[in-house]
Amino acid sequence: MNSFNQTHMENIKSSFEKKTGVNLSTQRPMRKAVRAMAIVAAAIIGCFSMTAFAVREFSSLSGDDLALSSSYKGNGVVWIYVENKSGKELSFEPTLKLMNWATGKEIEAVSDKILFANTDIPAGSSSTMIINLKDAYDMESLEKPLQGNDGYYFTLTNNSFLFGQDWMCTVEFSENIQVEKETAPLSVQVEAKEEPVSSQLDGTIVYPVETMALTMEDSDEKVIFDSTVPEDMQLQLTGLHRRVTDGFNKKIGGSAMVLSAYIPQHKGEIDGGVDIPLIYVFIYEVSAIQSMQDCAFISDQILTFEEMEEYKIYKDEQYVCYDMSDLFYSDLREYVESIVDQRSDAYFDEQIWERVQNIYTYYKENMGSLIVRRF
Repeated sequence: MNSFNQTHMENIKSSFEKKTGVNLSTQRPMRKAVRAMAIVAAAIIGCFSMTAFAVREFSSLSGDDLALSSSYKGNGVVWIYVENKSGKELSFEPTLKLMNWATGKEIEAVSDKILFANTDIPAGSSSTMIINLKDAYDMESLEKPLQGNDGYYFTLTNNSFLFGQDWMCTVEFSENIQVEKETAPLSVQVEAKEEPVSSQLDGTIVYPVETMALTMEDSDEKVIFDSTVPEDMQLQLTGLHRRVTDGFNKKIGGSAMVLSAYIPQHKGEIDGGVDIPLIYVFIYEVSAIQSMQDCAFISDQILTFEEMEEYKIYKDEQYVCYDMSDLFYSDLREYVESIVDQRSDAYFDEQIWERVQNIYTYYKENMGSLIVRRF
């Protein structure tokens, strides 16, 4: 057996032992060794058949189809912002590997109690997967600053790191002050000479939550957004997404519930293939807002909840929602045309503009009354 095949045999043997608990050590009597090799051979055959199955079930995504970024919220909680630009639904498995950059070695967990939420990312949408590492790792150790450019990253998978596709996402549990000084833009360094933003705030920063408890229901009212589209297809011209980026793929400061208008890809099509985000609704837990002087960070702006009060469109005993669309654009048409200009697969004319404007006007006026609790 040549060295290449020997290496693959050893890899398969190691993987098989880890997954099944069967010890295939060669330090055995000959009869048991023969039986062990038969098991390995069966494992190889199984791998071939499973790989053929995996190609069908776990279609790969190119690097351009998926964007991952993370944000550590403290107490072991990490938000993974996922943008699935592909036409395939992505389902992460509730498992991960936490790796160290410098050594390339996996960080040893103290338990397997890692909690996951929002692991399914529909095709063509954005969402936030929430991971709680508190009971699985020594967070006090992870939160200690590392030297130089060292750091951590997750390896995420859709099939036990075997037959699907794995994705890497960097994660920072502590701030590296030295790196920030080296890489901070000049404008930031100049501003830092003035009074720090944090000292200008009377309250704390409150982050938006991504919850499936709230959604938007279809109105019983018959609304015509585009007269060229059949009446029973009008609601198909809109979409509701969870997004962490705006229409220009710029991060918006957390996750938002976004109402979009769909426009066609080609002239003459009546349906929509390109979504234009219009209404940005940020959701917060009522209990997290201790004072109206607490702040939200949205689209590179810091606002107190007192300032955001005029944008409030929904509130119940647990959640409060704000329509913050005005922070993203002041001129609707200019905003829409700018998004269209960066797309090669979108068609736009006066008829489509009227559609978008009608959708915007209707939901701007009615969004608050259409938000409902699922549970």
